[in-house]
Amino acid sequence: MDQTGVIVILRDFIYPIIAGTAVIWAPLLCGYLAWGWWLEYVRKLKISEAKFTMIEIKIPKEVYKSPAAIEVMLNSMYGDTRPPLFTKGLETKWSTLITDFGKWYSAIWSGSWPLWWSLEIASIEGNIYFFIRCEPKNRETIENLLYSQFPQAEITEVDDYTKYVPPFKAGGSWDLRACEYKLKETFEVVDSKGNKKKYAADAVPLKTYVDYGLHDSFNLEEEQKIDPMVPFLQAMGSIGVGEQVWFQIVMQGSWAHYDNPNPEKKSEKPFISWQDVGKYYLENNVLKRWTKLLRTEDHPTEKVKKKDKDGNEVEAAKEVKFFTSGYGDLPPAEKERVEAIDRKLVKSAYDCGIRLMYIAKADKFNKNKFGEVKNALKQFNAVNRNSLEAINGTDDGFDYPWQDYRDLKKFTNREKMFKRYIKREFFYPPEMGATVLVKEVLDRPLVKGTIKSTEICPLGTEELATLFHFPGTVAKTSALGRIEAQKAEPPANLPI
Repeated sequence: MDQTGVIVILRDFIYPIIAGTAVIWAPLLCGYLAWGWWLEYVRKLKISEAKFTMIEIKIPKEVYKSPAAIEVMLNSMYGDTRPPLFTKGLETKWSTLITDFGKWYSAIWSGSWPLWWSLEIASIEGNIYFFIRCEPKNRETIENLLYSQFPQAEITEVDDYTKYVPPFKAGGSWDLRACEYKLKETFEVVDSKGNKKKYAADAVPLKTYVDYGLHDSFNLEEEQKIDPMVPFLQAMGSIGVGEQVWFQIVMQGSWAHYDNPNPEKKSEKPFISWQDVGKYYLENNVLKRWTKLLRTEDHPTEKVKKKDKDGNEVEAAKEVKFFTSGYGDLPPAEKERVEAIDRKLVKSAYDCGIRLMYIAKADKFNKNKFGEVKNALKQFNAVNRNSLEAINGTDDGFDYPWQDYRDLKKFTNREKMFKRYIKREFFYPPEMGATVLVKEVLDRPLVKGTIKSTEICPLGTEELATLFHFPGTVAKTSALGRIEAQKAEPPANLPI
């Protein structure tokens, strides 16, 4: 068919059909786009009106508690933060419009969206500060929990430390390097069609304070304890005037929104909790190769269809196989890994986003300092454990000058990462398809950044307490400010 024939078909057949049915598809298309934009608008409007407060914790001179004290606080603060309707992982049935009208109203009109809180450590010109950013309604609860474990600490409400640094702009007076982190361990699942897909093995924990023996170090002198947080604090405290290092863990209570790796059950239950993903990984990727067949039994009450020698289908008793767990046959290193996974699976976990940033005045900027701080996080990694993998590096992936002419993409990456940090952006409502399409059209190719969307991972309370806790005097760095004088209760016999 020549070009003229194609034009005739389009003009006389295709176009009239499209134009004639526009009264049907045009309202549906506009309604679909408007629906997505509306949900995104009301949700982000609700978040923009949210209030947060920043509290600073000044740690006492003597800290005798292990990181388990912070774990107690994290367990007490844990709560379900399941998003509203019309969200990935949540089934929305129109039949519940009447029975659950309140949820529908809250999701569609009020734009309700669960908020988050964050654990943060900042080094301002070498002075280290511990912060917790939360909603004002949670401040008193957090303070009470901290005072119950650290009665000599001082907790005060302060301004957000990020507000004292001007917004990052290309060619401005400040420069920065930043990255985000996720858990590195993955496993592969092959479905019935032979397709392979990778899933995050988030059930494999990082190397925690338990592995370093801090949970059982009461008989050790302070100098004999090994705190994995000390090298990180030492690296943060080694910066000078005009330099800052920011570290944040943004978190929400975890809920069932992880892809189901089980090919047999994925169709009926596409999203499950991270614990269920972990149990599948433990059973099918760790213990399976150590499992042994014990016996085979026929169950006459359970029937299956089989073919006899003549090829006819007949009913027969179902054959059931019994296996050992394989746990007793594990080598020591593998057994230790399984015990660590089991320990994480039975504890609460938060969905977390981790971000690290080095920012300094242009004349004080040291490009090697960011690498030093990043390397100081490696003590939380281990061969038979999980590890923190740096992603979305602002300057990653540019090996040759022609890959980023005049550093335009790098500057875009740095500006985006700065905004992500100050907004604590990890759990913002997902952008709808129409919004993404418009942004792609408007984004100029020359200045389009290369960093991808944020990624979250579940971290158990034990892991979080390892990454954020108050070290004892084993941390000798002068950058770590402590309360010199201990608080004391007034004498009981004071005259009234």
